[in-house]
Amino acid sequence: MLAVYFLTTTNSPSDVKWMLKEEKEYLQQALGESSPKERPKNIPWFSLLTCVPIMACYACYFAYGMGQTMLQFYIPIIFKEILFLPIQQNGLYCAVVNIVAIAFKIVWSILMHKLNQKYFSTTTTCKISQTFSLVLSVVCCVLAGHLSNCQQPWISLLLFCGIAMGNGAAMNGFYVSMVSLAPRYTFIISSGGRMCAMLSQLLTPIIVSMFRAEGSLEEWRNIFYVMAAISLFSSIFYVAIGKYDVQEWALVESSQNKIQPKISIVITEEDLNKKSSEEKSQRLEGA
Repeated sequence: MLAVYFLTTTNSPSDVKWMLKEEKEYLQQALGESSPKERPKNIPWFSLLTCVPIMACYACYFAYGMGQTMLQFYIPIIFKEILFLPIQQNGLYCAVVNIVAIAFKIVWSILMHKLNQKYFSTTTTCKISQTFSLVLSVVCCVLAGHLSNCQQPWISLLLFCGIAMGNGAAMNGFYVSMVSLAPRYTFIISSGGRMCAMLSQLLTPIIVSMFRAEGSLEEWRNIFYVMAAISLFSSIFYVAIGKYDVQEWALVESSQNKIQPKISIVITEEDLNKKSSEEKSQRLEGA
């Protein structure tokens, strides 16, 4: 994998060998590609740390990390303790949830791209995705805490598929915004977002252990409530103030757009007299 990484990665879209010319031009225009001489020497840390839209994306990333932890690590435990599923059926249910999540993420991305091309701005499509994620995740979390039972395990399967679909839709919401707010500093912003996700992944087992003692439905219900509350807060925060447009402090000034300095020539009276005397001498010589 390391060899593939070094063979395929480049510093800029213009250096990619396997990309169409149209794609390169689009990425250079969208990312505001600049030459190494034009790249900033100082990183605007204050603007990065105080940018409210970035904070909204971090809040959503925190909720996303918690949701992914529940889906990847705790679903088998939930199916065992609440639904009393045997090992084979438990594994099948977990596989179905992940397959649905992957398939829905692809379909939803295509749908949002079509809407962005024909009807809505990118900011609007991001907020649509985040709102859909909010509604679906919160509703399914609350219902899972009340409707899950061993007699009708398919209900729990559908609800957890809904939670997975909501988490997948969020990637077309906050994540698209996060990598677009300041393209020049995406590596810093995405690293901060990943730290928020890791923090939520570390806190999830602590939250689960606070409520779960015997593995009853009532205990898991409280955990689902916490997940729903965090998802609700983060998504509302993003929908209220989230953006997609590049921030002013992150704009790139291309060398082609720079205003060339005007050179003003100041002619003094002495120069005029000197020039006049030279013209007179030339006339006399010509005569």
